Amino acid sequence: MKDSWIWMLALLLGCSSPAPADDDDDDSQSDDDDDGGGSWASSAIDPQPMAFHFGSTAGMTAEDFADETIVVLGEGPDATFAGDLQAAGKEVFGWVDAGAPRAPSEIDGLIGGFGSMGLDGVVLANVGLDVVGNNQGRPILFANTARGAGLKVMQSATDPADVVHEIDGFGQSLQAGDRVLLSGFGYGGGSYQDAATWRAQVDAAIAGAALWDATVVATTHGGDAAAGEYAWWCAWLDGLEAVAWSSEDFGTAQELTFPGPSDGGNAFAGAVTEAGGGSWSRDTDTGTVIVDTTSHTGAFQ
Repeated sequence: MKDSWIWMLALLLGCSSPAPADDDDDDSQSDDDDDGGGSWASSAIDPQPMAFHFGSTAGMTAEDFADETIVVLGEGPDATFAGDLQAAGKEVFGWVDAGAPRAPSEIDGLIGGFGSMGLDGVVLANVGLDVVGNNQGRPILFANTARGAGLKVMQSATDPADVVHEIDGFGQSLQAGDRVLLSGFGYGGGSYQDAATWRAQVDAAIAGAALWDATVVATTHGGDAAAGEYAWWCAWLDGLEAVAWSSEDFGTAQELTFPGPSDGGNAFAGAVTEAGGGSWSRDTDTGTVIVDTTSHTGAFQ
């Protein structure tokens, strides 16, 4: 009777049974859910997970992308599956190789198709001068087509500076709310990015995006899970919006387990600085983010 009285009092006070103890001292995401159902709740300045999936979506559901906030599908996405992702709160983008040697009308048709499907946006890939050459206005025209179809715009180029420009008669390449995509970020072409290239690309992208009130997202291009984690730490160091661990051909989405701390802070407290020995660091309001470009690892202290 006494035990029953205590139990009833606990209910009235809103108490609950204590949760079982967790023997794992690791602050990172639990790996007990292989279908994308993990938790990415840490801090306001964490890069969010995104995914690239150009392969078949047959048999897949939105739960396969439970953590991702942005999902990029290929040039021929399934409309029903894309709608399911959107219903689950994801931003869904279609992909267009804007630098491919094909008629502008074909690319405009792909973009228009994404708009008709009700996708959120389009990725215009390969818009750099190393691909389009003297046709610098071509990507801007495609971006304007996308905006006219009600689509958000994400653009990528080998040199991020090529995404950020304005050309007389064509207008500007970026607008507020657009995204600059860094592909091969942290890892690409079969190897880790060297520190000099990484810093040059991310600095150019951030500076350019800031001019037009755009944001920066990133993805690896191949690599194992360790490469994906390294890219996440690099993205966090610079406050990027989102990051993906992608396969070499973007054929199949890969799920990155959250590698960060449980409380990384809610604001940065300083700029990115070179700490020496191949390391870079940045303070937050609860600690310091550290990226080691020699061991290709990250830490929070």
